Amino acid sequence: MSDEISKTHSVIADNLVAIHNKIAAAEAAYKTQTGLDRPVTLVAVSKRQTDDRIDAALVAGQRVFGENRVQEAQGRWVPRRDRHADLTLHLIGPLQTNKRPMRSRYLMLSKWLTGPSWQRRLAMR
Repeated sequence: MSDEISKTHSVIADNLVAIHNKIAAAEAAYKTQTGLDRPVTLVAVSKRQTDDRIDAALVAGQRVFGENRVQEAQGRWVPRRDRHADLTLHLIGPLQTNKRPMRSRYLMLSKWLTGPSWQRRLAMR
């Protein structure tokens, strides 16, 4: 592994640890204030990230990612899913009607769909 890639992996791993620590602190504070236990899942958005950065996040243990383009998700995540069985991929943002069939094959879950018409269309499928 080159020094640059190694540094990228280290920075991303450090950032993920810092983010998870903040999430844990927020969860604890919420539980103290409300008495409710509400776990939070970090969804790392991979839009515009290089393969090296995505792989670094995977090496650091990040397994939940969000993509907003179905075709990019297909090319980017199908091979990685073979190596990481616990990978979860979310579709974020609006989904074009012509991309819906691809979504069901490549993305585990769709979130944050815009507008009630989309929610009705997907509910009917």
